[in-house]
Order: sequence, then C-alpha cells, then structure tokens
Amino acid sequence: MCARFNQKTVNTTLTENRAGGEAYKQSPKLELVSLLLTSFVSDTTYESGDARIGRMVNLIDSIPDKKFVAKAGLFAREKWGMRSISHVLATLLANRVKGAHWSRKFFDRVVVRPDDMTEIFSLYNGTYGKPYPNALKRGFADAFGKFNAYQLAKYRGEGRQFSLMDIANLVHPTPTQKNMRAMKALINGTLKNTGTWESKLSTAGKSDNVKEAKAEAWRDLLKQGKLGYFAGVRNIRNIVQTKDPELVRMLCDLLIDPARIKNSKVLPFRLYVAYKELVTDVDVPIEVFRSIDKALALTTMNMPDLAGSIAVLVDISGSMDHRIGQSKVNAREIAYLMASMVGIGYPDVDMYVFSSHAEKVGPILSTSVITQVMSGFTSNVPIAGTNFRDAIDTLNKPYEHIMIFSDMQAWEGYHSPRDRVSAYKKKYKCSPHIWSFDLMGYGDMQFPEHNVYCIPGYSDKVFDVMGILVQDKMNLIKEIDAIDL
Repeated sequence: MCARFNQKTVNTTLTENRAGGEAYKQSPKLELVSLLLTSFVSDTTYESGDARIGRMVNLIDSIPDKKFVAKAGLFAREKWGMRSISHVLATLLANRVKGAHWSRKFFDRVVVRPDDMTEIFSLYNGTYGKPYPNALKRGFADAFGKFNAYQLAKYRGEGRQFSLMDIANLVHPTPTQKNMRAMKALINGTLKNTGTWESKLSTAGKSDNVKEAKAEAWRDLLKQGKLGYFAGVRNIRNIVQTKDPELVRMLCDLLIDPARIKNSKVLPFRLYVAYKELVTDVDVPIEVFRSIDKALALTTMNMPDLAGSIAVLVDISGSMDHRIGQSKVNAREIAYLMASMVGIGYPDVDMYVFSSHAEKVGPILSTSVITQVMSGFTSNVPIAGTNFRDAIDTLNKPYEHIMIFSDMQAWEGYHSPRDRVSAYKKKYKCSPHIWSFDLMGYGDMQFPEHNVYCIPGYSDKVFDVMGILVQDKMNLIKEIDAIDL
C-alpha cells in the first residue's frame, strides 16, 4: 500500500536531493516505508542498490521502535508482495532484535513462500555468519507448517547455497498433518518436484516429440488451474509458440480472471512489461494483447470514490529514463501507466506533463491503458530537468485533487514548489488534496508532509490506500500499527 504522511508537526527541514535541487527531508518512518514499497534492490539513476541497502541500515538504526520496522516489513511483504527488500529488512532485524518477544512471530509471517527462508538465511549467513539467532530459527520452524508437499517440492532449492532441506535440518520444524510425508522426504533428500509447471515442462523437454509434449503439459496445467497467474504472465510467449488455439484461449481466460488478478500480487507494471516484450512479435495473436490490456483495466475496478476534478502531473524529465529493476520499463512509462489508470478510472481528469517546463495535454480519449501509455501523452515538452514550480504554475483552474507521478528529484537550480502551491490555492480559492507519488523511493519530498499524501510505489493497491486516506488521514499509519505481531 503506501507510506506514512501528515505528521502532527510539519516537517519543514530543507535538504538537498540526489539531483542537487531543493527538497524536504522525510521522517525516518516515512522514508523507510517509501523505500520498502518501491525498491527492487537494484541500481537507480541517483542511487545504487548497495547505497539503498545502506540507507535502509541507517533508517532502521535511527528508528527506536523496531516493532514498527517489523510491521512495515510485513506490510510490504504480505500486502504489496515485495520480496527482495523484505529479505534485506528481515536480515537486518534478525541482527538487531535478539530477545524481542514478537520476533519469532515476525520471522514466521515474513515467510510467504518457502524460498523466502532460503533467501533470508543466505543473506544473514553472508552478512553476519554464525551463530544464527534463535528467534529466526524458531520462526522459520513455525513457517514450515504453512506449506504442503507441492510448495515444499517447488521451492526446495537444490543446487543453491542454502536449500530448503538445509534449512529444515537446521531449524528442526515439527511436521503438520498436511505435510508430514513431504517433510520426511525433504529432510531425507528424496522429495521430488513433479507437480510444478517447471517440472512438467522439463519432463516434456525430454520426450521424443518435444513440441507436442510441451503443448500437452501447458494444457494440463491450464485445465487443472495449476499455472499461477504470475507464471502465466511470464510464459505468454512459450504458450503462444505452441500455436494451439485452445491453449491461447485458456491463457487469455487466465489473464482476465478478476479473482486471479486480485490474489496474484502481480503489479500492473508486470503486465505492461509482458506487453512490451511481445509487441514486436508478429506471431502473437491479437486476443493476447487485448487480454493483457483488459487485465490492466481490471486493476482499476476498485478505484476509490474521489469526488471532484483531478489534475495529473506526469514527470518526463531525464532521470525518469531509469529502468525499474531488471525490466525493460522505465520510470517515465510507469508514470504514464499510473496516470492512464487515473484518466480512465475517473470522469473529470486533466493531464499535464512537465520537465524543465510544463504543458497541459489532451484528455484521455481511449479506454485502453496500453494505448495511452504507448502514446506517451504527446506534448512539446522536451526531456530535460525537473521543474515542479512550473508544473504547479501551469494549473489553470481549481482542482479537488492534484496527483504527481515522479521520482521527486528536482535538478540543481529548481527550488521547492511550496510557495507556488500556496499561490495556486490563493489564486483559485481552493484547497486540493495533493497526492505525491514517489515512484523510485529515494526518500525526498518536494512538499512538507502537512496536507500532502506521500505515496511510494506503483501498485494498483495505491488506489485502495487513497480511499482510506481521503476519509481519515491517520488511517494508514493506524493500519500498519494495527498489524498483530
């Protein structure tokens, strides 16, 4: 979901952001959650992956309430599906909260998939070495009880530094009724991965007629509902290459299944990544592209009731060229993606793009998210610096909501737009909700926290959060604090 915002005292401490411009420093808790919900532990334009982890270390050490840190980690892992950065946080906490009464429960809950344990153990071992904290081992021993034979086999991790068998032999979990036989086989090294899509495709690859065998494997997986949503998105090309109309139809049905979308934790940008990787392939049937587009539209089904007009400001500056994680999608495209979802989801939206200067662009004319993103909101604004002040000055009427999609990095010479916001409110006699989306999680703000909603990330869940915040500004922080730990 989203970050903390609107503290009781206004944070007006000016700092310098990574681009050399003027910004406001976030509170440590706000910055931590921003980092958790936007980080894929990879390099960005202004910050390397290692530097980002270093910033997390400093943030955790600066926050006395380590239980809040743990809850924020659970919030990111359970509700946003953030994996690598939650592994880093769990590792750092394991070294800092030895003896805390809640830590065992945290290490149980932060494990959503079996391989979360192998990743965290590997990271802890490489960072701190032995001995391993008792709370970590006991929490992981509890976590084994969540998983059935299929899950344990799928993520057993053979050939890795730490396999699931290594973890089981180290933490000595108590088998449950649903996994007793599988746990015995895992510990003995005899558990086989036979039910996953990877194993079925591997087996098919050894047959005399590989193409036919693989098509049959995909058919079995799709008919029995054993292909997960994310796996389906990742394997679109592989399924299409079978040239089997029935398989393509079942794939499209999977992609547009509202329940599967909701439960998958697949971020909208993953669907856009899939589209970009396929768009130059002439063999992909048009219904596959339409299904991806419809799946993106379905992520906007539960958008909150935001009354009144909306201004959307899209940052197209040079720093927005940086790619998200290892994908082919950059931050500018993510800004277009989120802006398009807003433009399609609400009736009264005006679009603006800005860089060194700003310009109002034409309205959303299509119900296709993909069409809008690919068009890039055509304007005469060149890709250059980041001038938030001109973006605010370009607003030409009163709005109930102002949404800003940016990495929040104003270049040297551009100052905070706080005074321009004040002038805008005075000129149009309005007091809009300002939604500031920090797409890269650098931790800087262009506005102080008071009367501004600072939201990190680009999940469809940010729209759920907006519905919460517009009713009660403290609901979000209450939601994190209310996590049972």
